[in-house]
Amino acid sequence: MRKSTTRSTPRPPRTRRLTFESIVGLRVLAGMTYVNEAGIELERVQVHGPVVRADQEGIILAAVPDGSEFWLPPDLSAFRKATPGTYALKSSHDVVVDPDLLCTWRVTRPATAGTAH
Repeated sequence: MRKSTTRSTPRPPRTRRLTFESIVGLRVLAGMTYVNEAGIELERVQVHGPVVRADQEGIILAAVPDGSEFWLPPDLSAFRKATPGTYALKSSHDVVVDPDLLCTWRVTRPATAGTAH
């Protein structure tokens, strides 16, 4: 079990709305649920890490543990302030302590060629 406790980033703004500029450097815990076109769950993925870039094209995390980039949609309304505490991730068994922001996404994967509808 890996534990992510490093805090060298600013806390999220308390009273103002998030902007692409203000989200950079904040630690995000994101949950992705992938479903097929019928709405049947295919996979759940949880990622966490600091935001390294954010603009109209997307929000990019440096995903822990390897720092690989993970793209999130550029919808700032999906992000909410995280309640302080410990979050145990089922998909990776990581433990994240006091992330700044949380977000969840439901992503529909299109049928692949040759898949019957």
